[in-house]
Amino acid sequence: MFITVITDNNMTALSLADYLRDNTKCGYKYYSYQLDGMHVNSSELVFNLLSPQLSVSVDQEFHIWYGEDLTGCGEYDNSGETCADVYAWYG
Repeated sequence: MFITVITDNNMTALSLADYLRDNTKCGYKYYSYQLDGMHVNSSELVFNLLSPQLSVSVDQEFHIWYGEDLTGCGEYDNSGETCADVYAWYG
């Protein structure tokens, strides 16, 4: 299961995966999903194509979140920082 989430500036998750939903308070599953052919030790995450396509403008920002950090719930046992190289194919 992955819980890496990409959002717009309004913290709205892009529909890049089929997120599981769990309505319990601090539900771990809220932003969890699986990606075919990938696992936690994969060197890259490749998301599905968006349908409909996402309209993107110059200087628009997106944010990469760890699901617990995005929801502000369950992050008490996390520490450190990470970085990522991000590539997008837009046709």
